[in-house]
Amino acid sequence: MMKSAELYIIIRSASRFALLDEPFTHLMPLQTEKVKELLLEYRSRKAFLLTDHLFRDVTAVSDQLYILSVGTTYLLENPAHLLDNRSHLPYIEAYLPPRRN
Repeated sequence: MMKSAELYIIIRSASRFALLDEPFTHLMPLQTEKVKELLLEYRSRKAFLLTDHLFRDVTAVSDQLYILSVGTTYLLENPAHLLDNRSHLPYIEAYLPPRRN
């Protein structure tokens, strides 16, 4: 798949920074795990800025997590807090995983 090859080249490139827009979208689960492994391996050598609506995949590889909602950026000190208390960010409810009881 072309997207996997492009991600591999960008992650392994000599640049010190990479912006990845929705890197996990349209990947099969095995490909997603490989991309996460690469990101974790190379994050000590390169800064990555990820934008994606796949919350669990992003949090698995992130040191810091920000949410952009209605023109305001929120730093999430603890990403689990977002899942427990969504009332402070009502406009992103549709993008989060369903609540579990």
